[in-house]
Amino acid sequence: MAFRLRRLSLRQGLIFIICIPTICIYLLGRRQQWLEKMKWSGGPKCIGWKATFGCIPLGPRVPSSDKTCAAEVRGGSGYCLCEDNITVARVSCGPHRFRCREKCAQLAVDPSAAQVLPKPLTCSPYDGYDMARLVPAWAAYIAEHRAEARGEHERRVLSGGDRAAADGDGANIDSTVSSSSSSSSSSRSNNRIFTSTTSTTSPTDGRGSGATWPWGELGSDAATLSHISSLIWDIVDEVVGRNGLGDARIPDTRIRTNDWVREGRRMRTRDVEKLKASVAGLLRDLPPYPNAAASAAAAAAATEAGNANDSSSISGSTSTSSSSSSSSPTTAPGFSGRGVVMVGGGMRYLTPAWTSLHVLRRTGCKLPVELWFPVEEFPTPAVEEALLGLGVMSCRLSARDLAQRGYGVKVAALLLSSFQEVLFLDSDNAVLRDPTYLFESEAYVSTGALLWPDYWDRTATPEVAQILNISASLIPAGSFESGQMVIDKARHWRGLVLAAYMNVYGAVFSELLSCYIGKGDKETFAYGMLAAGETMWVSPVNPGSVGLVTVVCSPPGRATKCREQFLGNTMVQYGTDGLPLFFHANYHKWDLALPDSFEKGWNRRWQVLQPNRRSVAEVIYSGNVTGGAGYDVERFVYDTLRAFRCASWFDSYHAARVRMGETTTVSLDGFHPVPDYITFREFYRAGWSGNFEDLVHPPLRLGDRLVSWYYEKPRWWFRRLSRDMCRLRKRVFPSWLRCKSDKRRKGS
Repeated sequence: MAFRLRRLSLRQGLIFIICIPTICIYLLGRRQQWLEKMKWSGGPKCIGWKATFGCIPLGPRVPSSDKTCAAEVRGGSGYCLCEDNITVARVSCGPHRFRCREKCAQLAVDPSAAQVLPKPLTCSPYDGYDMARLVPAWAAYIAEHRAEARGEHERRVLSGGDRAAADGDGANIDSTVSSSSSSSSSSRSNNRIFTSTTSTTSPTDGRGSGATWPWGELGSDAATLSHISSLIWDIVDEVVGRNGLGDARIPDTRIRTNDWVREGRRMRTRDVEKLKASVAGLLRDLPPYPNAAASAAAAAAATEAGNANDSSSISGSTSTSSSSSSSSPTTAPGFSGRGVVMVGGGMRYLTPAWTSLHVLRRTGCKLPVELWFPVEEFPTPAVEEALLGLGVMSCRLSARDLAQRGYGVKVAALLLSSFQEVLFLDSDNAVLRDPTYLFESEAYVSTGALLWPDYWDRTATPEVAQILNISASLIPAGSFESGQMVIDKARHWRGLVLAAYMNVYGAVFSELLSCYIGKGDKETFAYGMLAAGETMWVSPVNPGSVGLVTVVCSPPGRATKCREQFLGNTMVQYGTDGLPLFFHANYHKWDLALPDSFEKGWNRRWQVLQPNRRSVAEVIYSGNVTGGAGYDVERFVYDTLRAFRCASWFDSYHAARVRMGETTTVSLDGFHPVPDYITFREFYRAGWSGNFEDLVHPPLRLGDRLVSWYYEKPRWWFRRLSRDMCRLRKRVFPSWLRCKSDKRRKGS
């Protein structure tokens, strides 16, 4: 049988030529997908893409950027999470494109790329808080001192001396660990003159001048201290309120993209004169330093007059200005002794403070500590009692108008503390050695104030010299860091009150003294002392940095560059002896997202000390190095955090904070994260200058310096020129011809 082929039309021929190959290609693609699926079908099941922050795979988690297994990952940092907590594709920012479903499946062929997530912390009975296990030397000191205090009390009773004291306050010898005795004696303390040198059984301050802290009455004086701090604030508040700023204004808020100082603009003369008059009025009206000798005289006079309500006050603290002479005199207590002052808060600030306090006691420091809390963040009684065992009095910042006027809590705690000589520490500042020697250093004895520099050059405006009525030659070349300060309030009372004044009106003075880097109170202490004519010591050693060296790829996209870089997360400050003393973790506050094992899950963040890329283990932890801590500080930090998380009272404290609206994370999500960091190269390339060039790794090159020069000067010239042109177009041309910046402002 013969078949005759049918002749195809042109249309049919074209359809055949186009469709048949297309169908074949589609079928081949489906076959390839099927083969790939069959090839990787043995791997663990995919959970999803877990995004991280900072272009490092082990950075803090960013759940809002997570993706599903089928979604394509492009450029971001993070890792793919597979079944059984297995991770793969731990990548930095870079030009990558993949799906986690495929990455997990590939583990069936190549399991070497897998890494298991660490187990989150689970508490055992052994993990409960035990001060004697964490800081045995401090616990032994407390026990020995308690025995001495008890023996002294028994001798007084047997000798028949001071029977009333034996029946009253003598019952509260052990109040350092008993919150019940603290509350039972607080009513008696309210009618007693508060001084911090009244106990004959207190440890000495190292100068042979007697006691520095009433150990037996520590808890019982909390109510008195709160009352006295309110009296002090009333005096400060009155003189600050009397010297307001009026209608003085600054040109603008200083932000990253709009800094009127760097653009070369200046304040109006009349605004400068108003601010100058306000500061001069405050300095004229400042109350004198509360004198401890006047304290006893005023109390005795009040007792003789039968004025029970004022028996806890001290006279001699009224303003010397004529404008206030007609008002009734206000009294305040005196300060005495030496001690450490810190600021706490909710879990975000109490957690690092808890760690820093244990590190402080580990150094052998026996100075008393006051930990100040905003009223709404005051801890539960059980936490307060645990702090009391560490020699820490919990104090309330309950001064009037404290929150409403934006008053800096750091300045408030330093100003209102009961100590005359204060070592102030930020809650995230770990002390490597006993800092008590700072009070005996020649620098402190001669000036009464020890301050430390920040990384950056001066950020204050040129008008500051005129506003504070000081010579322009006295304006420091650099900026300051307030994570640690040593101040004698008797010698720097005027400067401290002026610093408080600057913080009350922080909306103006914060813009005058600092730019968008580090706004707040950090510059007010040094400039307050300068305006008051007081001397101070500023460390001549530039701050260092502790962190780690790793490969970082950024930014996302085709222009991504991968290079080894130093990532700093902790500022290092040096003591008066030139040796490392303070580890200020200002780029990461310790939290409770802990792995179950330090060896298997903790990522060390203190690895490299800059400059010169020295090993932290060799320089700080080794006991053979002069000025070193002599122990693994980071491992000790983990132990203290674990003890805090597993303490019997933690769950009730956490529940109380949750009821107050706090949402601090207490569980590990993924890896133990490498914290947020500072890349000094990026700051330098953005036009910032300072004393941090030696901290950059790899070292700066010619290209870095050219980019820095442009962003430091020409870029701001162009911004000012553009702003002036916008202003001109606004005056001359109609609205539809105005520049975009004007239109955006109008819309906002």
